Amino acid sequence: MAPIMKERVTKADKDVIKAFFKDEWISLTIVRDLFFGFTISEFEKGVVRGFTADLKKTLKKIFAPELSKDNPIGSSDSADLWTGVPILQIPFDMQVQNLKAQRTFLEMMKTAVKLLDDPDGEKVDLDVVIPEDEAGQKEAVVKTIAHQWYVRLVEQQLIILNTFAYQTEETPTEMENRLKRDSMK
Repeated sequence: MAPIMKERVTKADKDVIKAFFKDEWISLTIVRDLFFGFTISEFEKGVVRGFTADLKKTLKKIFAPELSKDNPIGSSDSADLWTGVPILQIPFDMQVQNLKAQRTFLEMMKTAVKLLDDPDGEKVDLDVVIPEDEAGQKEAVVKTIAHQWYVRLVEQQLIILNTFAYQTEETPTEMENRLKRDSMK
């Protein structure tokens, strides 16, 4: 019987990441710059346009995962960006604020992944303007929370991509030998 618990990011996904990002750290920087709405050069846009369909699919899976019947069992927490919204044990108005921030965050992420298909498309707006009126200030707080979550997630996912790009595969025998060597030191 095959195990039902599988990794959400498959070996095939990791191979695609390795093929494109290993020894190509500049490509990770281009993804970061694209997602943060920085101006990128025509050369950098060409790099993005050169992303294969498999790479784009993998990047979308990593940066903007969606709950799906195709997701492996046990991956729902990492495949549903709504699961981390802090709403427990806080006042109702803060719950609403966090839900609005999450919606804004998800819109930012959807805008960002669209840039993988069209690097000249709509950019993610990370500016936060603080107006004088109270209603505008409440919206600025929501935007700031979404901004923080977005920047943090993009940075974390870039680190994960870099980790996958340089991850080495070991056979069970190689792992056993390495662990024995390490334990004898």
